[in-house]
Amino acid sequence: MIVIVGAGGFLGYSLSRYFSLAKVEFATISRSFQWPRLLFEKRFVGNASNAISFLSAIDGDLTVLYMAGSPNLLLAEKDPFDDLSFHLNELRGFLDIFSNQHCSSRKFIFFSSGGTVYGDSNGEAKSEDSALIPKSSYGRRNVALEKLVVSFSRSSGFLFSIFRITNPFGPGQYRFRRRGLIQALVDSAYSGQKVLLRANGLQKRDYIYSELLCFMVNNILQHNSIPEVVNIASGFSYTAREVISILEKNKFYPSFEYIDDSDSYEVIDSIVSSELVRSIVNLTADDMYPFNASNLLSMSCFQDEET
Repeated sequence: MIVIVGAGGFLGYSLSRYFSLAKVEFATISRSFQWPRLLFEKRFVGNASNAISFLSAIDGDLTVLYMAGSPNLLLAEKDPFDDLSFHLNELRGFLDIFSNQHCSSRKFIFFSSGGTVYGDSNGEAKSEDSALIPKSSYGRRNVALEKLVVSFSRSSGFLFSIFRITNPFGPGQYRFRRRGLIQALVDSAYSGQKVLLRANGLQKRDYIYSELLCFMVNNILQHNSIPEVVNIASGFSYTAREVISILEKNKFYPSFEYIDDSDSYEVIDSIVSSELVRSIVNLTADDMYPFNASNLLSMSCFQDEET
């Protein structure tokens, strides 16, 4: 059984939608959900550290996909100690539950942040072996959580991996409070509402299409041996200005304004290597390109979704 912990947001929804459409039974855990229950889903509403009875009722092999927690950088900066303490306690509490499950096979996958943990790339693509130089409290929190997962998993003897996810976008993202740059710009093309682009639109990010992300995650889970760290990234990085140019070539014309405003904790130049994950799932660099026309069309709230 696959259990998605912290599943209430867009990434959890994307993975859940993928497994539901594949008719795979799965379970979700979150304090709140921004999307309705799907076919083949078992759901627990509450803290991960309190899910002992829910998890104990799951039979068979157990694979946990554990989300790093809220990606709200500003909120983490306001009280970094409280933010770190909460997420460490939740993760440790859940790991205690997980390690005591009597299963023939256990896998624990921790979803970290591929952009914030590396910090600025300075023009060099960050591989899994690159130094972690986070600029934000959110990034430092993820590094601390990664270290806890590695230490606990090695001492407990179960299979684990750190998946460093870049910036996903895709079908259904318009449903969520935090929509990301791509969805905001696509929405603007329909509504005319202006999008403010910080740092004069020069912040550079790796964007990955959510359905490709889900395919790669599912593919990796089928392997008996998984690297301890894998970047789940497209390997393509673009500034907001470049994204707008791509959208306009695909007949999306958002309304936007460049502003100087940015914070010291924001990563300006994020470039993440996808070489390792491509070798695992047998894809080429061209296969990873995120912004083809059908991907962008799927972002529209007018596009019917299969659920």
